[in-house]
Amino acid sequence: MMRLFHTSRYLFILASFLLVTGCKKKELPPPDLLQVFSGDSQTCEAGGYCKDLTVVEVLSAPAERNLGRSPKRHSLQGIKLKVTPLTPGASAEPSEGTSDAGGDFRVRLKSAPFFGDQYFRVECIDNPDVKPLLLHLLSGVKVSGDMQEINAGKSPKEPITITLTDGQGNPTPNVPVFFSLKSGDSDAKITAVHSTTDEKGSISVSISTPSGVTGKYEILAEIGTGDNRTRGLVLTVMAVSWLNISVAVLGGLAIFIFGMTMMSDGLQQIAGNKLKGLLQMFTSNNFNAMLAGVIVTALIQSSGATTVMVVGFINASLLNLTQGIGVILGSSIGTTITAQMVSFNLDSLSMPAIFVGVVLLLFTKNDRIRGLANTVLGFGLLFFGMVMMSGQLRAIADFPTFVSAFHTFDCTPAAG
Repeated sequence: MMRLFHTSRYLFILASFLLVTGCKKKELPPPDLLQVFSGDSQTCEAGGYCKDLTVVEVLSAPAERNLGRSPKRHSLQGIKLKVTPLTPGASAEPSEGTSDAGGDFRVRLKSAPFFGDQYFRVECIDNPDVKPLLLHLLSGVKVSGDMQEINAGKSPKEPITITLTDGQGNPTPNVPVFFSLKSGDSDAKITAVHSTTDEKGSISVSISTPSGVTGKYEILAEIGTGDNRTRGLVLTVMAVSWLNISVAVLGGLAIFIFGMTMMSDGLQQIAGNKLKGLLQMFTSNNFNAMLAGVIVTALIQSSGATTVMVVGFINASLLNLTQGIGVILGSSIGTTITAQMVSFNLDSLSMPAIFVGVVLLLFTKNDRIRGLANTVLGFGLLFFGMVMMSGQLRAIADFPTFVSAFHTFDCTPAAG
């Protein structure tokens, strides 16, 4: 019981140290950057409000982080911001405010009553050294059918329609509009390249997408000449091939799991019975027992294997119960090493590791070297599987269907 008490005391001291050092509030650098999170370059009726709020994010200067990780900007709360219309007749509500807990400042923009590009300047009131941010909106333009999600190989169910009006809300006919494919697979075809608005001030465009290709297609619409000329308007269509994504993600997951298993088996093959000797040597006291659990689990990438090994040692009377508890506690800590490895940006090493592992397996019969080959090959397959999964999921990260699926698990309150 006394030894168990000492173990608990050691763990309490360690947890207290981590709590105090980890929760110590660090002073963040001053604001350094303003960026638009969402709602820039919106369209609206002349003299009307934009449909969506514009969200401006306040970020600090890059701050150093622990464990040698690259510096990171932090969102800053309580920074005073001011929005100034640069176009006469335009306005913003609110014109002044402070950033919230997420570093965001929300503002609704209202255009002046005439057609064309209009601008607003956002600046930090108490930090004039921060470069002001320029917001843009397009007045007198209404867009319908934008941001549609379709199956790859199909065209949107409804065409994307642009309607132009003047300051009095009257349609603007006979305005030339030029369309071009700004981004996306080059095999996609847009239905109109150059046309003019009809008597209702409207013009429509659609796109045919290649089958089996997931991606975002951006159509650049350049409106008019002379007084009716504006900045290019980007229209978006998102095409998704769920079959190809499912195959790639499941295949990547299988390669990831297989690589982790191969790396674990290779490490055990390299170490052999030395793991058992290491475990017994390090269990001389309770703190060392926990440290042994961390080290062994980090090596074999399996807390379950460490736990089974410890139970076997206890049954064989090689370890007592108190030592076993310390090792098992350490194995729970050591299993987090896998997550830390995954968090490092080692994607570029996956293919060289696979090549080296395969070469070693083909040209050697030594058990230790083959164990090393399995470890290196498993490491490469692990990160190759991650690259496969992340590449596919990154392509649909902002697709409405994908986002709405994750919103079912999101407890964050809606804006406002």
